[in-house]
Amino acid sequence: AQDSDVYIILQEKSEEEIRRISRKFYRNLGDIMVETLKLFTISGKEIAQRVRMINTELLDTYYNNNECFIAVAGHYANWEWVSPASDLYLKQDHFGAYKPLSNPYFDRVFTYWRSRFGTQLIPMKEVLRTVVKNRDKLFALGLISDQTPTKNESVYWTTFLNQPTSVFLGPEKIAKMINCKVV
Repeated sequence: AQDSDVYIILQEKSEEEIRRISRKFYRNLGDIMVETLKLFTISGKEIAQRVRMINTELLDTYYNNNECFIAVAGHYANWEWVSPASDLYLKQDHFGAYKPLSNPYFDRVFTYWRSRFGTQLIPMKEVLRTVVKNRDKLFALGLISDQTPTKNESVYWTTFLNQPTSVFLGPEKIAKMINCKVV
């Protein structure tokens, strides 16, 4: 967005509305940070009480029919809890794509948190290779795909919130390549 576009959007809100939205944003961010730290000690029972997946009968159907699927989500609520929670609901092996952190210590900590209940984490650059290697096995792949694609990634452009927006094509391409479902 250009600076003038941002200015126009901000002009639609009063100073008080902007302050209220800002306070809610930072409170939510604080909650996410505390909840993420809780991942270090949280039990499976506690995760099940806090994260509920709905329509899991669809995932069970895929499992019973020996069909793989790709689950696509966004950074909504506490996305760090999705991987440990999925371990409680999925019967098949499951992979989660992640972007390794530049700090090796924090990368190890987050990798532990995200995989401690059974998800097999795959660095983003190895997803295609891992999926192709496992194409004859039953598995689920989790992708959080709401970030802006880089210029060299395959994207589709659409209008979202009245502005041009790029969308990843990776989940669709992988699904077609190995003939699996997308949820």
